Amino acid sequence: MRTGRRLLLNAKVCNEKLKRGIVKDSQYANAYLWMMLQPYLSIDALAITMLTPEQIRLMTDMAKDYPAIISRLDGKHLIDRDVSTKIPNQLIRLYISTYHVTRSYFKIQIIWSHIIASHY
Repeated sequence: MRTGRRLLLNAKVCNEKLKRGIVKDSQYANAYLWMMLQPYLSIDALAITMLTPEQIRLMTDMAKDYPAIISRLDGKHLIDRDVSTKIPNQLIRLYISTYHVTRSYFKIQIIWSHIIASHY
């Protein structure tokens, strides 16, 4: 939970700086973009279930801001547009590839909860 919270807070700061146009250098722009993506890459399904409604809203809001930030940075020539347009597809592939693993994990958790409950 702490890791998820920290990832979200870091991503929020990067999101705000990018939205306000504070970042003037392409290296910082790319680093901030990757920091914004970290919660979506690093927080697993179990950790997402532990997020507060406010944290989930923050993740949703940052995802909504992402296309506008990409367009703004591209307009300032701070990012490579070809690379940035591939990121959503990569995230979708990552989600699909881990979906079965996550689903299996939750099935195991349900089975264990039934086993534990049957002993009490």
